[in-house]
Amino acid sequence: MKEEATGKYFPVRQMTDTERIRAVKEIFSTVTGKYDFLNHLLSLRRDIAWRRFTVRRMRFFKTHRFLDVATGTADLAIKATQQHLFVKVTGLDFVEAMITVGTRKITNRGLSDRVRLLRGDALALSVS
Repeated sequence: MKEEATGKYFPVRQMTDTERIRAVKEIFSTVTGKYDFLNHLLSLRRDIAWRRFTVRRMRFFKTHRFLDVATGTADLAIKATQQHLFVKVTGLDFVEAMITVGTRKITNRGLSDRVRLLRGDALALSVS
């Protein structure tokens, strides 16, 4: 039997996998509007340097395709398309609100023909 929760959630160790996943989705859904700002602030803007570093080292060989799992608001997908002019990206996230923000950013940058965002669970990827 679970102990009483402090605040809205039970301690992580007392949650089932399903409850943990639901909590993560809920938390990310509530911070979506401030996610990019918080990411920059809390990482002291290291997230920007990390993306720049990652994208510079990407190699696409024959496919020119990139799967961005847990894409969030699609910053890595966007940076990849800006650096690699022939790459096409599929971004996957299980939080609909993140996909909505990412889609807006992609549309505003004119990248809709190169970046496609999907809502889905990285633990249950389809092969089709």
